Amino acid sequence: MSSTELVQVRNAVSQISRGRDVNEDSWMVCVPLSTLMPSLATHSRSMWCNTNWGDLLQPAPLSIALLGSLMVIASSTKDFCSLLPLPSTHVIPLTTVVHAALISENNKSVKFTYAKYPTSFKTCLQQMVGDGYTAFETASHQMTRINNASSQLPDAIRRAVTIIVQSTSPAEVEYLLPNALDSVSELTNICIDASRTCERAFVRISALAQEILECTTYKIGTVEQVTERNEMHLSILRQQAEQEEKMVNEAKETSELMKNSFATAEGEFKTAVDSLPSGWDIVGMHVVESLTNAITAPVNAVFGMGKVKSDYLQTGSSSSPGNTTQPSGEALSDPGVTFAQHALGLVSNLKLLISGGPEGKPDWDNIRGSNKKSGGLYVEASLERMIDRLDKSKPISSELVPILEQAVHITKKVNATARTIESHDDLALKKHKSPVNKMIKTLQGIVTRCNLVLQQTGNIATGPGTPKNVSATTSCTKAAVETATFRVDQTRANLEAARDSYDKASTRLIEGQREITKTIASMTKLSLENATLNEILPVLMQAVKAFTTLRAQFSQMTEFFCNVASLINDVMKPQVTSWVKNIEANSRMVLAGVSFSDWARHAMYAQMMGPLKVSMLAERISGTYLRVSDLYIMPAQREVGHLLQFQEDRSEEGKRLFTLKLSQAQEAIQEKSQRASQKILELVAEDQKKFIGTINRRLETIQDTVGRALPAIRGPVPQEITEVTEAHVEEFDRQRRAVEEATPPYLVDELM
Repeated sequence: MSSTELVQVRNAVSQISRGRDVNEDSWMVCVPLSTLMPSLATHSRSMWCNTNWGDLLQPAPLSIALLGSLMVIASSTKDFCSLLPLPSTHVIPLTTVVHAALISENNKSVKFTYAKYPTSFKTCLQQMVGDGYTAFETASHQMTRINNASSQLPDAIRRAVTIIVQSTSPAEVEYLLPNALDSVSELTNICIDASRTCERAFVRISALAQEILECTTYKIGTVEQVTERNEMHLSILRQQAEQEEKMVNEAKETSELMKNSFATAEGEFKTAVDSLPSGWDIVGMHVVESLTNAITAPVNAVFGMGKVKSDYLQTGSSSSPGNTTQPSGEALSDPGVTFAQHALGLVSNLKLLISGGPEGKPDWDNIRGSNKKSGGLYVEASLERMIDRLDKSKPISSELVPILEQAVHITKKVNATARTIESHDDLALKKHKSPVNKMIKTLQGIVTRCNLVLQQTGNIATGPGTPKNVSATTSCTKAAVETATFRVDQTRANLEAARDSYDKASTRLIEGQREITKTIASMTKLSLENATLNEILPVLMQAVKAFTTLRAQFSQMTEFFCNVASLINDVMKPQVTSWVKNIEANSRMVLAGVSFSDWARHAMYAQMMGPLKVSMLAERISGTYLRVSDLYIMPAQREVGHLLQFQEDRSEEGKRLFTLKLSQAQEAIQEKSQRASQKILELVAEDQKKFIGTINRRLETIQDTVGRALPAIRGPVPQEITEVTEAHVEEFDRQRRAVEEATPPYLVDELM
């Protein structure tokens, strides 16, 4: 393949790699569409991050039905005191109104933080209904704030990017950029405050439900069951404490990766300029692209910690076990995830040393180098620095280290051979070709996994630091084309995986919504006269689960915006002055036709794409939530408050009429809840069609645009890539089911 053909391939890839294209690909790849927040139709190809944002809507109808049932029960004529285990001789007059207390002989040690009136069971239920209304009302008000602020963020970010990319001098950047970043910070702080307010409201309602649930289980359990339950509860608390500590530490490690990524990549850029032999621009091109990725990867990792926190709040677990492609604390805090792409580039450079010369022979000139610049020594030293940066206790690093150690071993042999008489034999390095090719295939699989963990496509947005087209030998050109092909194939595979994953997620949500509808219907049958604590217990358990899920989703939104604030305040603002100084000090530094100034601007521009994706995600989430809330949640929620009624006529006929009135009210609230559930399903079905159509059009565009220059793209994605992405879809589906099926520590079968 000639250099001209390489130019055509790279131009074609650039056409499908504009900033908007890469961002929208990321939204789609981060799919399971948030497993299913219906999108606003104002954007053609925008989807969500890998967060179960469907949960933000899915529990709402059930929550309303739960609260309605509890309010009706609290209004009923039945006295819960008569439901407690009492001697057969104990008689309670029907005309006596006695409220059963949460407190009993078995649970005097329970500390009530959220229940205001633990001496009255019914009053606690009424408090729960009131707190539920407050939570949904708060969510509606605060989501309006988030929608307003997040809708302004893209323009604020765009102004910052314009300053970074189009500034005429470093001094202009130093003067203007901090103010632009301040605007982003101010809007981000509004979103943080609003999402935290929502989270606190759902913390109150879920914690109150948990307190009522705990005391209810005491009332209906034996002493042995209570003891066993206490031991189980303490064990769970210990596990949660350990997981929480681990999650906090991993979040700190991930944040440090983000803070240090620019300086680390900057050092590698300078080292490559100082060490690469002149004319070896094809390697310089690899270095520039992989270092740009090494800066954006930690940003995506930090945002991925938001999902980890959400899963932790729902399941008590902050990471997936074993070799996972899902965002997890252990994986996101792994430096191997950040540098896997660069590791692949270094081993690819080793391949160029072995077979990048004329006619696929060893490139002896670049191995030895000139003017004290040896390509062989550069690759060897770079591999050793990479090993030093990795953390063997982390999953990806532990896989990378032995591969890179093998690469170092081979590189040392290559360099040693270049200094002997064997270097006159073009077959002297042939024995190294097979193991190096095998390492590259393995690393491509690891890089594909890392991009799935980071929720990114693997493609790099075109920008001021995109390497110019360079001339090279036929063998080097072939290697560059293989690299470009791998990048495009990753994008294709990830989009196809997103489509399949979304299809599974849609099916799962529909199944879950149907189960919710059944649950709502079953609560309509709950007796208003003879309801027992055993019958109420499942209602309380469902309430704990639903409100905990809602709390987790608002917590995730809080985490997203806190990470945006950290990126701006802890990383970008402090970098402005040093960035400007480095540009001025290294104005003549160029690698593969890319100046240090252009690369640094591209790196900062790429970092800003993280906040941009979060802002657009939040705008659409909040907009959709408000749409559904206004139509289906708040109207039904207001009616719940009207259900609290009192029996005035104490006669048997009065009791019968009052019970009938409550029954009608109960059926009405259930009907509204079921209607809201059905509307959510209709929105999901509509969105599913749009999403799948959008991905198919994007795949067609990639094949049409790149396929003309690179016919191999028209074929299927290589198996070593699809094996990883298909496994990711299956694992994601299993993980989401585990999250959705997670229950509070009290199981009905163990309590009865």
